[in-house]
Amino acid sequence: MSDNLVLGFGNPPSLSLLRLHQQALAGGMRLPYTYQPIQLEAPLVETSGTILRSPHILGCHFAESLPVGNCPWLDDVATGATYSGRINAVFKNRGKLVGEDTSQSGAMRALQHAGYRPQGTRVLLIGSAGAAQGLVQMLAEAGITQLLLLHSSSERLRGMAGTLKRDIPNLSLQVGSLHNEDLTQVLSAVQLLVIAMEPGDKQSRDSLPPHLSLPAGLFYLDLLSGAAPIWATQESVRYIPPLTLLLWQNVVCFRLWNHYDPPIAFLQEIGQ
Repeated sequence: MSDNLVLGFGNPPSLSLLRLHQQALAGGMRLPYTYQPIQLEAPLVETSGTILRSPHILGCHFAESLPVGNCPWLDDVATGATYSGRINAVFKNRGKLVGEDTSQSGAMRALQHAGYRPQGTRVLLIGSAGAAQGLVQMLAEAGITQLLLLHSSSERLRGMAGTLKRDIPNLSLQVGSLHNEDLTQVLSAVQLLVIAMEPGDKQSRDSLPPHLSLPAGLFYLDLLSGAAPIWATQESVRYIPPLTLLLWQNVVCFRLWNHYDPPIAFLQEIGQ
């Protein structure tokens, strides 16, 4: 067994999908580290830098993401953390501690695996929670031509629209209220649907029609952890559920610590 460790901070350090994946991979591969779950307390966050700088610690994962501003011990942040302002993983690059938010890159890997190619496509985003903003920035860099943002709250709509216009000035952006838009017509003109509503956002959920026929060929990405799809999906719709997003976030974490991808098919069997 290797003396090197990757730490999994949680409160409690539950049997997460990442932990299941790491344990299974350790049983079938010769990993250069042992994955060690640890109970996360507030003082531990403040001293994480000292712990992680130990030569035999290769990195860590946080079950709940942390604001970059709460992690002054970081030496640098990677692309996802730059977009979101949060981290859920740390890796080492030439001895420096680098924070990353794997939510956006995990979503991009999931879309890529499903066959989605952003270049020249239109995207409908409903809600603004979680990794939505960072994901939009990655999609814009990958070449989407237009984003339609819908929300039930005019305040949240203005806030996110203002941020996107500031950060991605060349993106063609349209905004609208969930109360006023004909979703059937809107969906017929987009190639990707992203659901990113807050778990307790009853107002937005109540604004959505209970039944909706999704167009064939639509990619449907759900960022709501643990939620069932809002609309029933047929085979012609390429639905990417939250559990699949978690799997690809774990793939990204594995790559940060090992510099190569784990066996995807093996992890998919564990997820099932």
